[in-house]
Amino acid sequence: MDAGAGRHAASNDLLGHIFALNAAEVTPVTVAVRSAVVASVHPSIRATTLDELIALVRSQPGRHSYASPGIGTPPHLVAEPDPTSTY
Repeated sequence: MDAGAGRHAASNDLLGHIFALNAAEVTPVTVAVRSAVVASVHPSIRATTLDELIALVRSQPGRHSYASPGIGTPPHLVAEPDPTSTY
């Protein structure tokens, strides 16, 4: 349900009560779509792995930024800090 997660997460904020379906009301029946999330950096950034990129960003708070296609989309959710993460 990854492909639809962004729509369900963002629609209530954008459309209000027009689209009021929440995750508790949905029963997944199959995996219809799988997608990859790709991180790319400028060549001047010396990180070559995700672990190196995370360490670099954490060592320089406020210096780096990122872009995503929109609120609630998979790239946005992946980039948001996760309090349960071991990173």
